[in-house]
Amino acid sequence: MLSDPAAGQPLALLLYYRGDRDMFMAVYRRLAFLNHSGVVRLQPWYLTDIHSPGEADRTAEMIRGAQVVLVFVSPALQTMNTYRQVVLPALFGENARLLKSVRPVVLASLFNRDFDRFRRDFQRIWDSVYPEDHQALWQSRQDEAFENRVICLAAHLADDLEQWIARSDGFLERFPVYLSYSRKDFYTALLMRFRLQRMGLQVWMDPPELRGRENWRERVRKQILESSALVVLLSEAACRSAYVEYEWIYANGADIGVIPVMIEHVENLHPGLPRDDILVWYYFQPEEYPWDELEIALLNALQ
Repeated sequence: MLSDPAAGQPLALLLYYRGDRDMFMAVYRRLAFLNHSGVVRLQPWYLTDIHSPGEADRTAEMIRGAQVVLVFVSPALQTMNTYRQVVLPALFGENARLLKSVRPVVLASLFNRDFDRFRRDFQRIWDSVYPEDHQALWQSRQDEAFENRVICLAAHLADDLEQWIARSDGFLERFPVYLSYSRKDFYTALLMRFRLQRMGLQVWMDPPELRGRENWRERVRKQILESSALVVLLSEAACRSAYVEYEWIYANGADIGVIPVMIEHVENLHPGLPRDDILVWYYFQPEEYPWDELEIALLNALQ
């Protein structure tokens, strides 16, 4: 079965200015759920110019040891000596680790000289800036747009981590798996994605922004037909979702194995769901999910 999931976990380091803590925590509270995957580790790291002896060295060491670094940028962060003298050299200097993924995240609004400085600092990786429109995450904190922005950030983070998670050590690596989920269960779906990737499987889950677009059905059908199995996360929201229902019904009709995982108690299940095959996980905490049970179900479906 799976090797020790704690071994070789990639580190995603989240750098932020201490004075931006309230803004940063509004984002991190949503991302922290990913620590339950047992496959990746998210580490917040606040920056301050008032530091104890050796703190600059520890910050540089953490940056160099991380596989992914998210830098939460604000005007206050840009003025810090620690940011300019420690963070940027550790990211881009001569001794920087070239293989790491770096993603600057616009936390607070940047105007005029602040934005020009931001562009200069991250010119080499400008395509990695999030959000792509350079609007501050914090601007949309009062409405649904904020949640949508953070969900998309989490999806980018998962993409950045993918190369550090996937294993290639045998039978399962040959099989792609489609992951079907409700948007409400997005973070649980990311946990599932990480664990499936750690098993060596190729995973496809439709990006949050794809649903509702004209080509959604075409892309979904193509991905399902190219998959060896479909894992569907069952919750009340998923059972009400026309998207989720379409996905698993289409896979079932195409004779692709459907593995239902119930992450929330559901009263009225669709009569077409294979009830005897449902994995019931809603009485587990995310950090206690029985991943070996899922691996056995996948082995049975794929052979």
